[in-house]
Amino acid sequence: MKTLLLALIGIATLCGQTGTTISGDRTFRGKLEANGASLPAPRGLTSALPATCTQGQVYFATDATAGRNLYLCDSTDHWTQTPAGTAGAPGAPGAGFAGTGTYAQMIAFSASTNQQWLLTDATGDGLCGAGGGTHKADCVWNGATWVVTSGAGGGATPGGSSGQMQLNSSGNLAGQPSVYSSGTVAQRAIETASGTIAAASLTAAAANQEVTIQTGISGNVRYEAAELCETTIFSGAAGLTASMGRPGATTNYEMTGALMPLQVSSGDANCWLAHPPPPQSSGTYNLVVNFAVTTGNVTAAAGSGGVLTWRIHSWDPITTVVSSLSWTSLTNGQWTGLSNGQWTGMSN
Repeated sequence: MKTLLLALIGIATLCGQTGTTISGDRTFRGKLEANGASLPAPRGLTSALPATCTQGQVYFATDATAGRNLYLCDSTDHWTQTPAGTAGAPGAPGAGFAGTGTYAQMIAFSASTNQQWLLTDATGDGLCGAGGGTHKADCVWNGATWVVTSGAGGGATPGGSSGQMQLNSSGNLAGQPSVYSSGTVAQRAIETASGTIAAASLTAAAANQEVTIQTGISGNVRYEAAELCETTIFSGAAGLTASMGRPGATTNYEMTGALMPLQVSSGDANCWLAHPPPPQSSGTYNLVVNFAVTTGNVTAAAGSGGVLTWRIHSWDPITTVVSSLSWTSLTNGQWTGLSNGQWTGMSN
């Protein structure tokens, strides 16, 4: 009886104290009420989520969406945001937060399309393709691979305002400011195609040979430039020229505007650059490089070892067929006139 009384007095004393530390083994039988107690969890920004954790730990992310602030450590060094797998927007089944962890854990996770993952060891901000780094990235499973979520990474808002390029001059995914103050601003990427034609390809025992370099181009494309360069000198009989355009005797030079003399030099020192008008066509067409001689045949003039490099630079297509075009200019090495799509002269 005395022992029981002392035990009851001890428990009552402990219950009446605050901030008491109990050490040693204790056995409790019955119900222990702790309604007024609190167990504060570590808290902070999502970006400060600890890289390591022990199963059972809890983290409160103050910047997370309300109702999804808690992260649970469900296995060693792996955090999962709760509630996980929340339904996404209509049309995006399985969307929600998949988890948080390293790249190895991310790619091992069996994700549904549109599920997100906070990558904790990205090699750079907004990069979801590798691990082993010290950065964090918001990634989403697109059904085939993990990619950065829209608006994440790169240091700015993708796309910027209307008409801006998405990759700015600093190399970031953001709008590139325009230098213009009025008019409709549209910054567009230039698409380039290039290739080479070797002397061994010129086998026609005729005055000309067309080598096809593009097929099925649709409509009037805006060409920024057309270029031919004699990368390696052609060493055959004199008089070989090259031009670019659509197939046919009256169109196989319309991109370059003239016949470029070859057999001049190697190392791309002999180059011809033109700003061509769109071919006058509303359908589809091919482009060729035409090799021609005034006497003899192409094969004899090409010789062996020569290489011609061609390049085409273009941007968006235009919607109206141009029926006539004319301008005049005179600059050293430039055209002096163009009328209805035909060149009328050239000076030095």
